[in-house]
Amino acid sequence: MHVRNVGHEISEKDLLDLFQSYGVISKLVMLRAKNQALIQMQDVASAVSAIQFYEKVQPNIRNVYLALIKI
Repeated sequence: MHVRNVGHEISEKDLLDLFQSYGVISKLVMLRAKNQALIQMQDVASAVSAIQFYEKVQPNIRNVYLALIKI
């Protein structure tokens, strides 16, 4: 999954906390210079569950709204 609007105030732990309830995160890459992150779930079903949920409810951390982009 591709997450945008990941400012410097958002940590890896914040993203892990946000997405771990949907399944095991096998890889998380923070692209600080671009305010983005890439998240790889252990299986496709977990990623689909997270994407489907956040299509209805915009994810936010510390009042920063994230944009979840399907890739």
